[in-house]
Amino acid sequence: MNHRQIIAGFSDLLTNENFDSQAIQDLSQLSQTLEKLENDQSDAIADAIVDWCVNHQPLGESLRIVALRWKPRRANKANEEKIRDNISLKNQIRSIAKETETQVVKSEISQNNNNNN
Repeated sequence: MNHRQIIAGFSDLLTNENFDSQAIQDLSQLSQTLEKLENDQSDAIADAIVDWCVNHQPLGESLRIVALRWKPRRANKANEEKIRDNISLKNQIRSIAKETETQVVKSEISQNNNNNN
């Protein structure tokens, strides 16, 4: 697999795969890792995604399957630009990670309120 397949495949997983609660919580770790990388470091970004997915099975296997099916000829010009820039993927991961963190904080506050009553 090349970096384009991995990045496009992971973007598809973010949209269509049901991540378990631990994987969703750990997206913030992936987001932090990707933020340290420049947008033109596609190979490093792809490596970070693969490492993260391998640690959150069965996402590693799902990524492999989805990425191998991805073909450049099926991608439209806008998708090609997003893959090249990696900006969309970083924003997508960051958004999901922040949403998850907000839900966790709300849950903890609710739980604390229930324990105090």
